Amino acid sequence: MRHPRILIMALALIAAGCSNADRDLLNETFNPFAEKGPKPACPSINLLADASSVTRFRPGPGEDLTDVLFDARVSDLGVACNHDIDDDTRTGTLAMELQMVIEANRGPADRTRQAPVDYFITLTDSNRKILDKRVFDMSASFPDNRTRAVVMDDPVEMEIPLAAGQTGGDFRIYVGFQLTQRELEYNRRRRQLTGR
Repeated sequence: MRHPRILIMALALIAAGCSNADRDLLNETFNPFAEKGPKPACPSINLLADASSVTRFRPGPGEDLTDVLFDARVSDLGVACNHDIDDDTRTGTLAMELQMVIEANRGPADRTRQAPVDYFITLTDSNRKILDKRVFDMSASFPDNRTRAVVMDDPVEMEIPLAAGQTGGDFRIYVGFQLTQRELEYNRRRRQLTGR
């Protein structure tokens, strides 16, 4: 299974709380050397609704329950980030680590006891212009009589150079399953019916 690392050499990312408030409070209270003031923003992570799940059918036109090989959804996305900024030039890097967790359910049509999926991580600027997109593969398995599996992928590392004055808040990350056109249309139809 491939687990490529993302190294982005001239870009910067997005805003949303990656800091641990309890740890920050402890640092301020007990650590006289802790930096005061707000920390730089981390990138915001956006799970695309139309690509947050995948239902894979056996070959053929059928889309009944009996045709389902498996379905999977993004159940969690672990994110950590750290800024390293030069005090004089105000330039630096933003190091991020993202870790995908999926939940998969075996369907009636499955005979392989495997649920292989691809997911993407896309980096954009604040205007949603795509700066980089990478696709990763992972697989869930259903040993014995199990019909449900929760799988955590290897961490994906990103290192983003920051120009003077930039923070993670200048960029966005979008995450989801890499779907076929049929799978995307199925998700959209299901969302229209269920409102989710």
